[in-house]
Amino acid sequence: MRLIILIVWTFSLSACTAMVVGGGGKSTTTSSNPTMHRAADTALRTEIRNKLAAHPELSMFDVDVTVSRGFVTLTGEVQGYKAREAAEKIAMSADGVGGVKNRITVTASK
Repeated sequence: MRLIILIVWTFSLSACTAMVVGGGGKSTTTSSNPTMHRAADTALRTEIRNKLAAHPELSMFDVDVTVSRGFVTLTGEVQGYKAREAAEKIAMSADGVGGVKNRITVTASK
C-alpha cells in the first residue's frame, strides 16, 4: 500500500514540475513564439559572422549568413574550396544550428 502511494505521489510531483518548468510539459525549444525565434536566429547569425571575420581565409563581407529557426544559409563568393568548406564548418560549429545550406560559390583567384 505504501509503495502505491509513493508511486502516485512521485508521478504527481513530476507532473507539477513539468508544468512549472516547461509550461505544462510543452518544450520551450519548439515554441511558436516568433520573437523568441528571431532573437535566437539573430544571436546565431552574429556568432557565425564573428567567427567568419576571425578566419584568415574568410571575411564576413564575402559570405552572407541568414538564419531561420536555427537553419543557416550561406551565400556569397570565396576564392577556393577550402574557404567554402571552412565557412560551412564554422556555421555547423555554432551552438543551436539545426542545419546548414551552403550556397557559396567559388571564384578563380584574382
